[in-house]
Amino acid sequence: MAREIQISTIPRSLPSIPGYNFWVSYLPAEKVGGDFYNFYDAAPDWLGIVIADASGHGIPAAFIVSMATTLFAAQTRNNLSPASILTEANIQLGKAVPTVHYLTAFYAILHVPTGRVRFTCGGHPQPLHYRAHDGSVERLDTMGTLVGLIESAEYGEREVDMGAGDRIVFFTDGLLEAINHEEKDYGLDNLVNVVKKNGGLSAAMMGEKILDDLKRFAQGHKLDDDCTLLILERV
Repeated sequence: MAREIQISTIPRSLPSIPGYNFWVSYLPAEKVGGDFYNFYDAAPDWLGIVIADASGHGIPAAFIVSMATTLFAAQTRNNLSPASILTEANIQLGKAVPTVHYLTAFYAILHVPTGRVRFTCGGHPQPLHYRAHDGSVERLDTMGTLVGLIESAEYGEREVDMGAGDRIVFFTDGLLEAINHEEKDYGLDNLVNVVKKNGGLSAAMMGEKILDDLKRFAQGHKLDDDCTLLILERV
């Protein structure tokens, strides 16, 4: 039941927007986790993008995912401030669920004509922005804590511009915390290295290279948590 609820929150298709490509991989662990991602029409020419992870497993996590998806959809309409969206979602989620349950979330809004990305982070692993013009990788960091835990929580907001060939790599902690037989985490350094090494590839090919590198690292060790990887490419 929990798995069916979770799967129902995941989009059946990716946005089709001229000038941009999307690629996604969702790798479920044996337990039902709380990973989800979605896309929302915020306003004409603006696309909301969320990736999140609910605490716990099973029915509680699935319930939080379902509620959060609805909250984000409602808050995104005609709201171009990711920090405002996360602030309101934090208040509403905190009222609806016990404090032992919470959500990590990264929320971005893409201005399609210009490639400007406005974003905020609520305790979630910070996405990586690969810049094609110099091959650099920047973590998209802002102030912000877990969603649904502290009613008075505040969230920062920043903007970056995506140029032609740029990628933004979104992910959940299941990727970084994947372990091998030596009990070592895959970690951020491995992810940054494979992104830099394959920056000239398409979003889909870069995504496959990341998964190949993760598989090489894990050496057959099973995932302990759901792992979601989402790549946005400006062509």
